[in-house]
Amino acid sequence: MYGIPVIKRCFTLEIKITSAAVGAQFPFPDNNILRQAGVRVYAIDAFTSEQQTTSSIGGNVVSLADSKYLSVTCLDSRNINVANQIPYFNLVSAYNNGVIREFSPFILVTQKSYIQVNSTSFTAGATAILNIIYDINGK
Repeated sequence: MYGIPVIKRCFTLEIKITSAAVGAQFPFPDNNILRQAGVRVYAIDAFTSEQQTTSSIGGNVVSLADSKYLSVTCLDSRNINVANQIPYFNLVSAYNNGVIREFSPFILVTQKSYIQVNSTSFTAGATAILNIIYDINGK
């Protein structure tokens, strides 16, 4: 799966960032699709307002400037940090020569994965948008 990822399945998560307090964590919303047996996440792509201006849950999408003040942490089913404090900006393929951040396939635990605010310069109220790229074993 390394190199140019073939996107078999993709699910969009939207996380409303309601506070600019440093260290504030906003968990991924729970989702039945990502929780089903055999789902393995192998890539994550993020977006800013340069690609999508509004989110489906309402409100503005994280701006390019604000994307530098957020980080993403993903835990797997063994409570291992697969992605630990990866800068949100680094997950935006549009700013990284189109490269989508790939991982060794893992079971994402949405309830333990989150986006964290790392600067009081962040503008609260924006929505972070992540495309979770996954496959289902045996399907």
